[in-house]
Amino acid sequence: LKDIIPIKFFYLFLLLFFIVSFPVIYICGYTVGVISVFFLLAIISILGFIRYNKKYHFQYSTFVLFVFLFSLITVYFITDNTNEKGKRDRMLKVVNLAAEHDPVAELLLDNIDAKLIADENLAGLLFDPFLNVEEIVDYLQKKYFNGFWSKYDFLITICRQNDSVLIEPIIEWYHCHKFFDDLLQNEGSPLPNSNFYFLDNLNGRISYFGSFEFFSHLDLPEITLFIELNSKLTSEEL
Repeated sequence: LKDIIPIKFFYLFLLLFFIVSFPVIYICGYTVGVISVFFLLAIISILGFIRYNKKYHFQYSTFVLFVFLFSLITVYFITDNTNEKGKRDRMLKVVNLAAEHDPVAELLLDNIDAKLIADENLAGLLFDPFLNVEEIVDYLQKKYFNGFWSKYDFLITICRQNDSVLIEPIIEWYHCHKFFDDLLQNEGSPLPNSNFYFLDNLNGRISYFGSFEFFSHLDLPEITLFIELNSKLTSEEL
């Protein structure tokens, strides 16, 4: 090889090969790690250097160098594959969890549903001229969503007919009822004989959503109470 191709042309050819290969690999849709390319380039360069320098042929130090490089490559690829497998496993767990139902939660929601609709104290709080959302949250959590429900994040939204709701993180206002109606239509599965829905929103949590309409004896516009329950992540429960 060294008698046919001078060393400078060997390295020039090697450089051009990598320059041309990368766009082709990218266009074909393959992904190549920088570390992988570095190792390949290092090995080919060292092989070329040894081939052009006789004094390094079959030396013990040369053998040790190659063993060291291959050990590094092996450790890198094993570690990289382990990390990738870990990522895939975590993603699979998130997807599986999002598709899971909580039988205990659904049994409790079935019991809560009828009581919420008939709760006159709750209706009084909702139609109070000095509406206090924190007071309503406190009332609901103390009376209905305590104990078992500490495993869930609890959120309510109160809407009248023409109210809008601010959606984060996009920070945009939407018509309240339309937004939640679309949410339930696209992601909700109604629980049997209930105003609660299971949300298949792939957020890595078990989610339930309730929609309850309340009417005033004083001919005031109806009010809808939306209740959202999202199972806490393991780290949040600790």
